[in-house]
Amino acid sequence: MSKLILTADDYGLNPGVNEGTLFSVRRKTVTSVQVLANMATEDQIRELASAINESGNLCGIGLHFCTTFGPSVVQKETSFTEKIGDVYHFRRLQNWAYHPSANDDMAEELTAQFNKLKNIIGGERIDSFSSHQNVHLFDEYYCSVIAHLGEEHKVPARSPLRWDQVKGVKHFPEKGADPIKLAAVKALAECLHNKRTALLLTKGLSENTMERRQRILKEKAGGTPHSMCGHWYGQPLKMGVSWLVDELERIRDKGKLHTTELLMHLSNSSEGDTNYENYKMDDRRKEFGVLNTVEMMNYIHSLYERPNFVLGSYRKVVRNETVTYDL
Repeated sequence: MSKLILTADDYGLNPGVNEGTLFSVRRKTVTSVQVLANMATEDQIRELASAINESGNLCGIGLHFCTTFGPSVVQKETSFTEKIGDVYHFRRLQNWAYHPSANDDMAEELTAQFNKLKNIIGGERIDSFSSHQNVHLFDEYYCSVIAHLGEEHKVPARSPLRWDQVKGVKHFPEKGADPIKLAAVKALAECLHNKRTALLLTKGLSENTMERRQRILKEKAGGTPHSMCGHWYGQPLKMGVSWLVDELERIRDKGKLHTTELLMHLSNSSEGDTNYENYKMDDRRKEFGVLNTVEMMNYIHSLYERPNFVLGSYRKVVRNETVTYDL
């Protein structure tokens, strides 16, 4: 049986992202929403839960750990925060001063973000964990903190392995999913102002490192999909999703069960660009438009009835659990 999660990242980032995500939840074109707990308000999170509940609880609410953008939840001076006015904000990754001595500060912040979402929706309703810019996968201690937070309620986590892509064309490599691309991380590392942070990123991608991170998340938390796939919005209409479904079935026909996540960044507006975000609002709006065409919506809805295929939230796909968001 093939399994697929359709995820919208960055809920809480700005009004366009929030509205585009809520619209997609109500059209049943996403099955998991990753919340920036350091940016989303309690009212916004409750609005999301209400939309999911009213739409049949086909979608889950995940926690998108973020320590590279926006305000800190803990609100104190650390090597990865800076004070702007009266508020401590996270430094951009380019300005991070990574050092193991800040591990306790990082654990405190990650725990505070987890507790914020847990106190609003309940730990048993947290659908998944993911990491903004994947930064918490590069350090084993950070990854272990996240896995520990997911232990009690068996929260699944995003896979650190992804589908291959060559010049914008994706294919599933026969040898298996690849780790986060080394070339992309090296390009980012060259922009960093702190050598220790650059070393963290480049060393974190040594051979088999991401496979080890995946094992930590599987053993201590609630498991992971086999892989993830993103940046599909350049493909016409429903081709981006239908191609992925066909690939999953091709793999299954070879006797391999494969669970993957299609990652999206949605907005119904082009407004709200900042210098901090990798994904420009025009691209988010384009992705939102492709996802919510009538053709795409009808195709996604048909996947719920497809034989030998499971479309759903992380908990549904990874753990065969059903969660309701009637808060």
